Amino acid sequence: MPRGRVDLHAELDTLAGVDRIAVIDRNCSIGSGGIVAAELRAGLSACDETDASVFSYIAGLGGVDVPVERIVAIVRDAQQRRPGSPAPILEEALAITRNGG
Repeated sequence: MPRGRVDLHAELDTLAGVDRIAVIDRNCSIGSGGIVAAELRAGLSACDETDASVFSYIAGLGGVDVPVERIVAIVRDAQQRRPGSPAPILEEALAITRNGG
């Protein structure tokens, strides 16, 4: 994700036809979940141009690296997850084996 301000209206073409958006949040606001996902949801609802579900995955807290295997698991989870609660999805909820697969 680019740093700084993003003109969401200019970026909506990128999201055209997308029904799910997985956000890997490296931060968490207690009671609100991932901050980036919350901001994205707010921006998308203000634009009222997409019905995409935004899923917030909490990973990499404290600057910890997020391994490729975890990112693959996040993508797979987002592809099969049904739209629902905007609550953050923690590592424990992902189907990741001890070997990272």
